[in-house]
Amino acid sequence: MTIPITMRALQQDTLGGPQDMHLITDAPVPQPGPDEVLVRITAAGVNFADLSRARGTFGDGPRPPYLAGFEGAGEVVAAGEAVTGLPPGTCVVGVGYGAFAEYMVLPAAAALPVPPGWTGQQALGLVVNWPTALAALRPLGGVKAGQAVLVHAAAGATGQAAVTLARHYGATVIAAASPGKHETVLARGADHVLDSRRADLAAEVRQLTGGAGVDLVLESAGGATFQASLAAARRVTGRVVVIGSAGGEAPVTNWELVYRHQVHLIGLNIGVLSQAAPHTFGEVMGELLALIAAGVITPGQATAYDLADGPEALAELEARATVGKLALLP
Repeated sequence: MTIPITMRALQQDTLGGPQDMHLITDAPVPQPGPDEVLVRITAAGVNFADLSRARGTFGDGPRPPYLAGFEGAGEVVAAGEAVTGLPPGTCVVGVGYGAFAEYMVLPAAAALPVPPGWTGQQALGLVVNWPTALAALRPLGGVKAGQAVLVHAAAGATGQAAVTLARHYGATVIAAASPGKHETVLARGADHVLDSRRADLAAEVRQLTGGAGVDLVLESAGGATFQASLAAARRVTGRVVVIGSAGGEAPVTNWELVYRHQVHLIGLNIGVLSQAAPHTFGEVMGELLALIAAGVITPGQATAYDLADGPEALAELEARATVGKLALLP
């Protein structure tokens, strides 16, 4: 196929938020390096990290102006001279830079072939949401059958993945979501769903667990909810894996960890995990592929927006007005 010189893309012009993201029509089509592939994007994933980058709160995030988005799926149309095993026409999903566009470059080593029978849009989440949920539950959270797990933001893409996986591994799942999303979370297999906006969330969790608290919390809400997560975890052996900060920063002191919340506090960024602990990340991805083959993980159903409507999609995500995965379609 003929590869154009320029393309449509969403450019973030300031660190003022997604309202300062604009569609441009003359962005240069990137060229793949020796170990990279050029992908014609068919669907791009929308994530909370996109919001953090747009507001300048993402650690080591890009500086404007930059092409927004980082999770993309599509067809390989060109490859660097060192790339093998990804011929043109291969459908892949991966993480790179500038996914909110018609073309993006991906490192060949990080380009995951889309499972047979899946579309690129259905595969969104396989390199961000599902690995995050799986890493939080298994190698970091140590979930076991019979344990209790609290999942915040359970109706989101990572939350739904966590509910599905926790149930698969035999845990009792207590999910937190706004009331209008409870049916979605129950359909994913949650045993209990609580109103995420309640001030007494930790007390409700303890009541459901006979006063003991849960063995594992997947904490992504941040803000005031962070204290509820600490209070909901079982003393001494409880683990709180922090996978996001959508509600803002939430400090905790060493005094609190000694005298108030005696829990294991673990931070997770899937990008850092892949680089700093590649063996562990490889185990996570190997287990993920086995779960796909076993039918535990099935094709996703994303809510689709046109590329030009990216700022609207991000605004709705920030307002917690969405359920599940969001996708932009170039």
